[in-house]
Amino acid sequence: MKDKISGLNAVQNKNISYSFPLTDSPFSGIISDNNRMRGMNMSLILAGRAKDGLVFVSDSKCTIANPDGVGYQEQGRIAKKVFSCNDFILATYGINELIINNNRVFIEDVINDILLSINPASVSDFCKAFRNVAMQYAAFASGKVSYYFLFGYRSQSGFDYVMHHVCLTNNEFNDSHMYMNPAIPVVALGDSKFFMNDFYSNINRNLSTQEMLSHLEKLMESMIQIGDALLPYNSIGEPIDKVVLQ
Repeated sequence: MKDKISGLNAVQNKNISYSFPLTDSPFSGIISDNNRMRGMNMSLILAGRAKDGLVFVSDSKCTIANPDGVGYQEQGRIAKKVFSCNDFILATYGINELIINNNRVFIEDVINDILLSINPASVSDFCKAFRNVAMQYAAFASGKVSYYFLFGYRSQSGFDYVMHHVCLTNNEFNDSHMYMNPAIPVVALGDSKFFMNDFYSNINRNLSTQEMLSHLEKLMESMIQIGDALLPYNSIGEPIDKVVLQ
């Protein structure tokens, strides 16, 4: 599998276009850009590197902001934030929708459509396809909005696993970073209030994927409980979702 974001030419004549609402909004009317919480401080993704694979664990809560910036939960929506493809797994966090032709489009619908209709063979293929869709969103096309992804796949040697972070913007790609250090068993992304690195760094990489999954699910459950108990608004919540690559 290709693991470099370059030569984006595999997806050519399969642009996905949305001219109709993919989902029914639980709200009356369209939620404006100003009401969508911005930045990376939404969601929590825990990505673990086990001895025989990768594990991505996420929360499923959706957050919207009042005009004064105070967050509240979007009722009736459970957002999928981790996904599996043939050759890689991926997680998304941050802004979780697009506004296309005055309709809300949930990011999980776009991701699922890309995975099902294009079946991307690489990170590059996926990012190219997602960017083609996102350019229909004025806030993305003008550079006001970025989308954040973490990908996991086998290294080119086939003997190890790579965790690859991408911030996708209207100007191709930026902030493309690979977590190659095997001494880092767990990466946390999303709401920085939950980046408790002392907990994460003490997880042994020599765990099986099932053992790593059990640890990360317990950590996610604990983070949600801590946020519910101590924060004025907790940006993460159940159900807990997960994907595994072996």
